[in-house]
Amino acid sequence: MVVDQPCDRGRKFELIDGQQRFTTLWMLCHVWRRSLESFLTVTEDRQILPRLGFAIRPTVNRYLKSLVFTEHDGEEETARNQKMREAVATMEALFKRRSLPDGVSLEEHLEGLSRFVFEKVKLVLTVVPSETDLNKLFEVINNRGVQLQHHEILKARMLDALSEEERRAYAVLWDSCADMGEFLERGLAANSPLRAKDVAQLCDPGMMARDAEPLAKAGAVLDQLNITVQGQRSADALGLDEILISPGVGGELKNVNDEERLEGTTWMRSIIGFPMFLQHTLRIWLFRERRPDLPRILDRELLQLFETHFFYDATDSEQSERCRSFIKLLWELRYLFDKHFIKWIDRGEEEIHMISPLSLSTSDGVPNLSRGRESEKQQGFGLLQSMLYHSQEITTHYWITPLLNFIHKTPQEPHNYYEYLRHLDTYLLGSTIEGSLIERTRSFVEKPWARYELKHKRELRKEHGVSFWHYWFYKLEFVLWYLRRSENSKWRDFRFTAKTLWNIFLHKIR
Repeated sequence: MVVDQPCDRGRKFELIDGQQRFTTLWMLCHVWRRSLESFLTVTEDRQILPRLGFAIRPTVNRYLKSLVFTEHDGEEETARNQKMREAVATMEALFKRRSLPDGVSLEEHLEGLSRFVFEKVKLVLTVVPSETDLNKLFEVINNRGVQLQHHEILKARMLDALSEEERRAYAVLWDSCADMGEFLERGLAANSPLRAKDVAQLCDPGMMARDAEPLAKAGAVLDQLNITVQGQRSADALGLDEILISPGVGGELKNVNDEERLEGTTWMRSIIGFPMFLQHTLRIWLFRERRPDLPRILDRELLQLFETHFFYDATDSEQSERCRSFIKLLWELRYLFDKHFIKWIDRGEEEIHMISPLSLSTSDGVPNLSRGRESEKQQGFGLLQSMLYHSQEITTHYWITPLLNFIHKTPQEPHNYYEYLRHLDTYLLGSTIEGSLIERTRSFVEKPWARYELKHKRELRKEHGVSFWHYWFYKLEFVLWYLRRSENSKWRDFRFTAKTLWNIFLHKIR
């Protein structure tokens, strides 16, 4: 931030915010000189002066002049300007410590680098009215940044544990999973060099019925990403050395054409956010690693939960393997979540819960993936999920963990997943099993088909009044649909909403 000061000739700016950045830039110009030398000074009344000056630090000004006109600092000022002197020494030693490209001298390297900085670094001047409250403007500018979300910090830590060669592909998997507002296969096409048809080629109709398609396997997706990246080396980001010695080699990166994107987009919204999905994934990962479960699911404690249960007590190689296995599991669970779990689907005037199945088709020899409406066979599975969504705590949805683990561990025909969810719902919420909900769901991860004494008959006869567990009202609606779904079209088209018999009951007693 600068303030335009009155000046007889030219323009003079008082630097309010950005002193360190501007001073560093000026010192780099001094060290590298060459194409940057013209930025070091200005001419005022036929006198050449350093472009940068400090109004109340005369010793610093003398030090800057000594750099400009003698190219070394004066001995009498060394102690007072120790930090700036060390910074200049570091800049001067940078390319002495670092190897240069073959056949390129230090002089050629610095000439190219200085020209690149001079031509590419832009100083943008935004003018505001003279009556602007500068204190308020300064406060707004310094608070303009958007804080990183917890899952973004977690991603950085996960990728930091991986080698540089594999980091790019794993980052694609993570970024594709993180966008819960888009289906995963579309996220993959948007976040990677893979085109829509490349993604579609990872599917096989015969294998999709049992969740065995390559797209469902993180290893196959990583292999395809690596193959594609190797085939597109010319589009990779170049190092600064390569840019300087081979101008124009890199060309321009091209975005995937809109027509190459996956067709058949259906607007949807996930029933949970990415932080919660990460915690469900972590629960399954901990079970597979024979580790204790999380004490709770709580989005605001995401980093703390991972710190305590994932990152602790491991060597560098062990940590790397943990992060690889977790991101692979994350991809595979997210793929199954999109394929078999309900979403909020836009129906024009309303949103409804539906499973949006993935299908593969071919047009002019080009494979395409699309999303459609759930079939009649999937309706019961979707309605039961919807019942659990509305009747369980919206910030945890503990029931997702055992269902997702079952689908991933024992891939089979979708109607078997419905059969398991009916079993899970009955014995998780309608039996005498003891413990908190997170403890009970962990027990069904360990023993998916466990049975306990049912208590619904006993519970439904109790006189709880307004404290009656509202789950039973949602369950009653599901049972009514199950028994009468073949009677008429109204029952066949039945969907759960927030307005249930529970709301009607409360309204009547009021």
